[in-house]
Amino acid sequence: MHLEFACKWWTTNLHQNSTLASTHDLGFMIFPWAKLAWTLDHDVLARDTIIRASRMLASRYVPATGAIRSWDTCTTLRYSFTDPTKDFLFIIDNMMNLDMLFWTASEIGDKEMYQIAVNHAKKTQACHIRADNSTTHLVVLDPNTGSVKSRLTNQGYSDTSSWTRGQAWAIAGFAQTYNWTRDVSFLETARACADYFLSKLPANGVPPWDFCAPTDSEQPPDTSAAVIAAYGMLLIHEALVQQGEQSSYFESAIRIVKAICSKHMTPQSYFKTTTSTLDTVEKNPHNVQTEFTVIQDDAIPQTILGGATINNYEFAPRRWANHGLVYADYYFLLLGNKLLEMQAAMSLSDIQI
Repeated sequence: MHLEFACKWWTTNLHQNSTLASTHDLGFMIFPWAKLAWTLDHDVLARDTIIRASRMLASRYVPATGAIRSWDTCTTLRYSFTDPTKDFLFIIDNMMNLDMLFWTASEIGDKEMYQIAVNHAKKTQACHIRADNSTTHLVVLDPNTGSVKSRLTNQGYSDTSSWTRGQAWAIAGFAQTYNWTRDVSFLETARACADYFLSKLPANGVPPWDFCAPTDSEQPPDTSAAVIAAYGMLLIHEALVQQGEQSSYFESAIRIVKAICSKHMTPQSYFKTTTSTLDTVEKNPHNVQTEFTVIQDDAIPQTILGGATINNYEFAPRRWANHGLVYADYYFLLLGNKLLEMQAAMSLSDIQI
């Protein structure tokens, strides 16, 4: 009850974000909590918020490019794009926002919105997936023709490297898109990106922030990339099993999660109960008030997982590495719920690493 109250208290002020016109991240900002509010509590306001956010996101679609604009502008210490009429920026992360568009299109029967999501996924296939199935982070298009002007990174090691979380976004994003469209090419792309991810994974099972970063010096890990990729692998496994095919992606996902749990879980938190007495005017001379405080040994209680890296790009305006990150926790919990949904929890101890 405490957690549910905290959730509703926190999300009350998030509805207004559905009208933000300057961001592609509406899927991340709205869909995770609002979908649950609708499906679990039949919260009509939450459903309306999803639909409004989806329409706002779809409005960022530019037909000439066949894609949804990710960023209006982007400035680093190395390059600067400040005029949207000259440069169209879209990133691999945007694959994850399509889930909200597909859901809304299905919910309200919007064929145009569905096609926008499909077109964006196909454009991402064409522009972001390299020949070796690694991914480009940022692609700059001509907004009038849709032709590629440049391929860059904004958070990885270099323009030609494989930023690990970008690879994870591709795995999960294309797997989700396959579930909505049943276009086998999307599943094949998800598998190819997952196979690349697994082929580059270190022996300890914890991915670095970029698979191509120099190995002659210690590199920060990225647990967010690990759990996002593992979640995507569960989706791939589920799709393959439904087709009657063999799959090793379930075991791969569990190995990654076990490695993360063994190395990057933050110290366990617990509730401490305190009581106080208040003078009252009722018959009882005192009223006992109970309070809960979250306590965590040796650390400030912030996240479940540590070891995430939001941005370690050499030319980023700010760099954050090896810390807690909200979407690492979110996909960690989402993955756990997915395992429960797959009725797999009881079999985890049987998997050999």
